[in-house]
Amino acid sequence: MPIMKRVKRDFSKEDWDTYYRRYQMTLAKDYLIPILSEWGVELEGKRFLEVGCGDGGCGAEFYRAGCNVVMMDIEERLVGIAKKLNQRESVDAAVYVGDILDEKAAFLEDGPFDLVMFRDVVEHLERPDEALRIVQRHLRVNGVVFVVFPPYYSPYGAHQQILPRSKMGFIPFNKLPYVQLLPSRWFLALTRGDTPANREVERLSRIRLTISRFEKCAKAAGFNVVKKRMFLSRPTFALRYGIPVIGSGVLGRIPGVNEVLVTGAYYLLAPTNDINR
Repeated sequence: MPIMKRVKRDFSKEDWDTYYRRYQMTLAKDYLIPILSEWGVELEGKRFLEVGCGDGGCGAEFYRAGCNVVMMDIEERLVGIAKKLNQRESVDAAVYVGDILDEKAAFLEDGPFDLVMFRDVVEHLERPDEALRIVQRHLRVNGVVFVVFPPYYSPYGAHQQILPRSKMGFIPFNKLPYVQLLPSRWFLALTRGDTPANREVERLSRIRLTISRFEKCAKAAGFNVVKKRMFLSRPTFALRYGIPVIGSGVLGRIPGVNEVLVTGAYYLLAPTNDINR
């Protein structure tokens, strides 16, 4: 796989959404698509759903890789951006506002799907097991689900970096790793606020999606883990901060240790019934 290089910001040439779209495209092209290829997942001609598409950059690269692409996000503003940028780049993809926990959501009617991707999304869901159950009902035979997320107890698994700047003494605590390991009342006191970011960090502290909990949710939803890969420093860090990608090795297989050291967990799931055929 290619060495992951930082996607530098240059706001004199592009706005945040254009930059973030480019970051998503680079992540998909240089890492997500290659790892799926390595795992034997074919893309050409496949029906692909991205859950939580944001600015749509990942879906755009899956389109260029030959997929028939459907994108969705719960935020109308982001869906508008994805549509605008898709049109600019001649990306022919359906983009919907919707909720993956809504069994009657319009985007599900575009299925069944060969591949569904949750990239940095599943940790935000109140009921991840239910989301996986819904997705399974809209998979084709031999369809798979690709899930990427930061475990809650990893250095920035609480998403404290999205908080408005606030300091602990002279240190901006939103830049500190592992602050979620503080006693709950202390952590919630530090993160309390009226912004959407404050509310989301508080919500994530209730969800607390760990590696072990995710695997239990996947099993409860009728999935088996086909492939998985863990990172001490995940590809996102390489693109955004210039930190090299580092696999977890044996540390990623030690329960408890992996929860605090793994910054990115990558899973390929297949319905149990498909595996048993």
